[in-house]
Amino acid sequence: MTSLVSARNSVKPADSRPGHTDIHQEGPQFGATHVSGGNSFQGNFVGLTINSTARPDYRGQLSHSSLEPVKAFVPRPLLYDQIRTQLWNVDVTANKSTKTLVVWGLGGAGKSQLVLNYVQGCCTDYQTTFWFEAGRKESLERDFVNLYQTLFNIQMVAGKETVSVESAVIGVKSWFSGQRGPWLMVFDGADTIENKEASDYVDIKHFIPDVACLHVIITSRSRTAKDMTRLDGVHVGEMEEAQATELFYQYAQLRQNNQDVEQKEVKAIVKELGYLALAVTLAGTYVGQTPRLQSDIKAYLPEYRLRRRELLKRNPEQLIHQYSESVLTTWETSYQAIVNHYPEASTLMTMLSFLSFDDIFLPLFGTRSIVTTTLADDAATISWKSILFPSRVVDIYLMEQCFQVLQKYSFVQWKADQCSYTMHKLVHAWGYDRLTRDEQDKFSVATLTLILEAVNGCGNAPADKLRLVPHIMAHLATIAGVQEVVDSTLSTLVAMGIFVTDIGRLLEGHVIQEFIWVKRRSILGDEHPDTISAMNNLASTLGDLGQLDEAAKMKKEVLEKRRRILGYEHPDTISAMNNLASTLGDLGQLDEAAKMKKEVLEKRRRILGYEHPDTISAIGNLAATLGELGQLDKAAKMQKEVLKKRRRILGDEHPDTISAMSNLSETAEMQKEVLEKRRHILGDEHPDTISAMSNLAATLRELGQLDEVTKTQKEVLEKRRHILGDEHPDTISAMGNLANTLGELGQLSETAEMQKEVLEKRRHILGDEHPDTISAMGNLASTLGELGQLDEAAKMKKEVLEKRRRILRDEHPDTISAMGNLASTLGELGQLDEAAKMKKEVLKKRRRILRDEHPDTISAMNNLAATLGELGQLDEAAKMKKEVLEKRRRILGDEHPSTISAMNNLAATLGELGQLDEAAKMQKEVLEKRRRILRDEHPDTISAMSNLAATLRELGQLDEVTKTQKEVLEKRRRILRDEHPDTISAMSNLAATLRELGQLDEVTKTQKEVLEKRRRILRDEHPDTISAMSNLAATLRELGQLDEVTKTQKEVLEKRRRILRDEHPDTISAMNNLAATLEDLGQLNEAITLLEAAEEKTRQAQN
Repeated sequence: MTSLVSARNSVKPADSRPGHTDIHQEGPQFGATHVSGGNSFQGNFVGLTINSTARPDYRGQLSHSSLEPVKAFVPRPLLYDQIRTQLWNVDVTANKSTKTLVVWGLGGAGKSQLVLNYVQGCCTDYQTTFWFEAGRKESLERDFVNLYQTLFNIQMVAGKETVSVESAVIGVKSWFSGQRGPWLMVFDGADTIENKEASDYVDIKHFIPDVACLHVIITSRSRTAKDMTRLDGVHVGEMEEAQATELFYQYAQLRQNNQDVEQKEVKAIVKELGYLALAVTLAGTYVGQTPRLQSDIKAYLPEYRLRRRELLKRNPEQLIHQYSESVLTTWETSYQAIVNHYPEASTLMTMLSFLSFDDIFLPLFGTRSIVTTTLADDAATISWKSILFPSRVVDIYLMEQCFQVLQKYSFVQWKADQCSYTMHKLVHAWGYDRLTRDEQDKFSVATLTLILEAVNGCGNAPADKLRLVPHIMAHLATIAGVQEVVDSTLSTLVAMGIFVTDIGRLLEGHVIQEFIWVKRRSILGDEHPDTISAMNNLASTLGDLGQLDEAAKMKKEVLEKRRRILGYEHPDTISAMNNLASTLGDLGQLDEAAKMKKEVLEKRRRILGYEHPDTISAIGNLAATLGELGQLDKAAKMQKEVLKKRRRILGDEHPDTISAMSNLSETAEMQKEVLEKRRHILGDEHPDTISAMSNLAATLRELGQLDEVTKTQKEVLEKRRHILGDEHPDTISAMGNLANTLGELGQLSETAEMQKEVLEKRRHILGDEHPDTISAMGNLASTLGELGQLDEAAKMKKEVLEKRRRILRDEHPDTISAMGNLASTLGELGQLDEAAKMKKEVLKKRRRILRDEHPDTISAMNNLAATLGELGQLDEAAKMKKEVLEKRRRILGDEHPSTISAMNNLAATLGELGQLDEAAKMQKEVLEKRRRILRDEHPDTISAMSNLAATLRELGQLDEVTKTQKEVLEKRRRILRDEHPDTISAMSNLAATLRELGQLDEVTKTQKEVLEKRRRILRDEHPDTISAMSNLAATLRELGQLDEVTKTQKEVLEKRRRILRDEHPDTISAMNNLAATLEDLGQLNEAITLLEAAEEKTRQAQN
């Protein structure tokens, strides 16, 4: 540190009062304010003479260099406010002594600049600011002697008396004693304040006067410096993104015109640099000095990643006040101090560079000694414990000591919210970059043993398992840089891949498995069994990720290689065939899948025998595919065979036997038995037990026991959250199932919120293109449609269809289903011709792919018939519905719910054709069957009562209708609650009947309640809400309230035109209704205009 030099108008005599001396500071800006002083020295001022003539009264600043932040300084207001608040507003000094604040953080974080900003901003609050360079004992002592010299106007003359540092300290303290102040002292860079044995140790406290009128700020890399004071201190860490971005721009001087691209790239750069002030400054300066990068900022990050160590070693070149070191130099200095003080901590810091920089939790370094999966001998000899503590037994206390040392030097920080340590990204990267290649190899293998122990010793809690995933993936990145990956390391990575996949982290599992496959191809060659196994594992994960084409391609290659190398009859070859068949089934190639599964079954029967577990599994696999093909009788027969064999060979209580029972189970009673057995054998928390609960809930849902279903599904969700974690695919599926049930209960808003969460989680975990993500989008779209948000629903369903066409191809069953779902929504929007066209295409595809008798083909026929009915093609609709009923009777039987639904649908069309007696007869049969099979309280039974009542109303049996509709309303209120859409519909239906009975006041009251509920639950724009407005208007018209009717009918027409378009049948009805009211009011011209428009729209719709 050079000597202090004088500055213009900074130190001047002041008016004084007898016996009192002040140093005052003037002006809002400090400028380059320095004070004259002696030469650089060590220890005493040897050979200097004191002139005792004192000039004690001064205003100004004392510093070795400018007290202004750098020109491009970016304010950090939150930290600034913390400094000011603690120094001025926090009272921690009962005896009114000096108030000391420590500003601490990693080297290069911007501590000094922050304090300089405070000094500048608060210049008028202090009489004088004293700035000392405390990084070295010599510079601090020199600055203090210069302060003493200035305060007492001592002239140093060579060859005369000397002044000791101690005398200067005593003199300065005595000067401050009893003074008024306030003053500010800054001790900048006091990093070595604990180890008294260190050569650069500084006893900061010795230099601080103990007076009430003094504020002291100490900047330090040492976290423990803040223990010097009762104030909390200010931790300077990463800059905010906006601050770091602004700082980069200040120095980079970019020339690009595309601001959006430029800003996105700059944000990526500062994120890569961990928002560290000095690193961002160096990066911006480098770009600003490199025209090539100014013109193409996207080139910086690739260059930085290649030359990271070199770029971070660049010196700031006086960009930073009192800062001539590069980023890495500052850290190396601290690192060497750790090596000297506690070498084990320095080794730990190196090891941390092979883990994730975030969430470094102490249990990761548990003292487990039993490892069920071990590395090969050559790797196991380099254990993490032998490197970290060669001659000591590792325990949690030793680890805590190491972390405490690293924390002192700000290399790690404790994050109380997650109970773990974190490292800055650049410190983490530097810890790796500073090693030689041999050291990198050694630490990579050693740290792998640490992770392996953590994986094998991890508890069952999902949170514990998920915390390991970032460390596994970070370590994989370091293995990629190892000179030679040995087979034992790859074998360990196989276990890691299984671990992360089992906990639902499929994307990470894919990365690991692809790495293993690439390395095994390189080391062992394409034909080695281990390479082929790696390819098979990778293919399976690709399938789980929904990349079915790629999975099928790889599985075909696995099968071909195993056939050629192992032969057609080898068990591994047959397994490869079975795996490929499963993927082909997922791709919708069901005939090909069934053919391959039959071959697998035939080979296993011949080679392994009829009773072998693999043979029995093959029967079950084939049965599942036959079921998907609609061959339900064959599938059931085979599943019964599987169950019989497993009972005889494995016993009733074997997990595989219970799984077979679950697959076969058609009744709730059977599934309850499955659940009871799994609870008894596996326990309540076993995944298979929870799956049994989920299956039971699905069956109860079909039985209409929705309250019981909800209760069970909530328990399933709670257990999966507890055991698997919030982000596991099975947990998300449980959330989706519960959402669907809540939707059936009419809780549509809650359903939509849960489905949005399911969609967001699947996007985050599985990606946008995964089949499960697309299914989640489809489910949400359906709920939005039920909420009346038809345009949004159609938009989402179009996206679902587009994705399924692109990913699964046009012929996949899920693609065809997506087309059918979109067609339904288009129909609701009144686009009936487009809907009918799409439904015809769906039917055509299902007939060709699944055959005429498949349940999905028959459903497609039923859906098309419904749209034809809406188009007024009632004869064609009735004909198709009769065919649907006939097929379902023949395939599923008279009592199957789908058969009864077909009868109900046909009855509705017969009613529309005016065949009311036949319709009523069929509806009575539907009601009788549902009462017998589903019981009186099932929602479908109650719907059958409602449908029959509607037909009887057409037949004029109003008293019977009223009685039935009141019963329907009572049941729905009791079972579904008052707010369920079906309950509100029952109110509306009853009101319509009462209207025909002339009970208009009661009708008006009920219809107003219906409208209020629909507005509140479904919102104003929902089609059912608009229908409720129309119904109420009709009643008010009969009551003669024509002005109110006109106003309401105009609103109905406006909404239907906007939401459903002009050609929709409901819009045309609204036009006719309004025309009738206008005619009643005598507004004949307007009425005729509307009627003519309605007729024209009707003709357009028919054409």
